[in-house]
Amino acid sequence: MALAVFLMQWNDATYRDAFLDFVRDAYRGRIKRSTGRSLEDRLGEPVRVIETQFRDFLCTGRPQSLSKRANRVTRRRTAGEP
Repeated sequence: MALAVFLMQWNDATYRDAFLDFVRDAYRGRIKRSTGRSLEDRLGEPVRVIETQFRDFLCTGRPQSLSKRANRVTRRRTAGEP
């Protein structure tokens, strides 16, 4: 369930449409072992990148956009924090 939430919400729903297309095709039986596009292909990122993003998502406990993350880092640096 956590992976589904991540794919639906992470980074302002970046993966949402591709994930829903994958789920729709899976539900309709269009995905077999050697046919159909993989989830990795649909998301446009290698699995290792998605795994890293997912781990970060689990650690923060909430969806986060890149702009929010950048703002947080900027605020910390301005305040003198690492």
